[in-house]
Amino acid sequence: MDYLQISFPEQEQEKRDILIALLSELGYESFQETDDHLFAFIPESAFDAELLTKSLPGEIFPALHYNTGLISERNWNKLWEQNFEPVIIADRCRVIAPFHDKSGDYQYEIIIEPQMSFGTAHHATTALMIELMLNLNLNNKLVLDMGCGTGILAIFAMIRKATKAWAIDNNRWAYHNTLHNLKLNRVGDVEVVEGGKEKIPNPGFDMILANINRNVLLEDIPTYTRHLKKNGHILLSGFLEHDAEAIESICNKSGLHGIQKLKKDEWVAEAFRK
Repeated sequence: MDYLQISFPEQEQEKRDILIALLSELGYESFQETDDHLFAFIPESAFDAELLTKSLPGEIFPALHYNTGLISERNWNKLWEQNFEPVIIADRCRVIAPFHDKSGDYQYEIIIEPQMSFGTAHHATTALMIELMLNLNLNNKLVLDMGCGTGILAIFAMIRKATKAWAIDNNRWAYHNTLHNLKLNRVGDVEVVEGGKEKIPNPGFDMILANINRNVLLEDIPTYTRHLKKNGHILLSGFLEHDAEAIESICNKSGLHGIQKLKKDEWVAEAFRK
């Protein structure tokens, strides 16, 4: 499958964050940021120029320009290697690519090769989710990672001594990428499933991880809650600060109570207990 790279010459971080949130809802799967550009990636067959233009609010982006370029499957990893730098989270966890040397200076290290899937900890939401996980006990827990992307959160759950994890994503690239990253990290006991919430298995979970987008979370939080054990935790991200109130409201109505909230670059991650 070939992907399109959409290049936005946007330098303001706040506008970049809004762009990422909007594009995520349109099916854009990965993002990269440089000093003067935001790059978004979407399957070539899914790109709709008219929908893109209509979806960007004119009051925020009155004259937004972008360029497109075709990225073939075989060129993806080369492109990623040119931009991938290790990510350090809370001075305890380091996320690296296979071509980086392990440092041994951190409590945890995760190896991720994206292969066109979202979730490398470069984006604030993934880093925030990992930071929330660092503050909770995962020992002997059953964990569900919804919208797993690269599988990074399920992998980290197993590194943190979870008993078993399920990683679910409706994107075929994410399904295969998660399997690949499990091998890179020599992690077992993760069941990878292609699909959506209808594929959530029957066992109750001690922890559910969902780094998706606002609209999916608002719709699916009640379903996640039904699959969560009493006193279990659900960690959510993928939404901006101005959407937090709506997320918290549906969580409270579903019987979830907030216990921790983190913010970075206008993005929010929250932990709730049932």
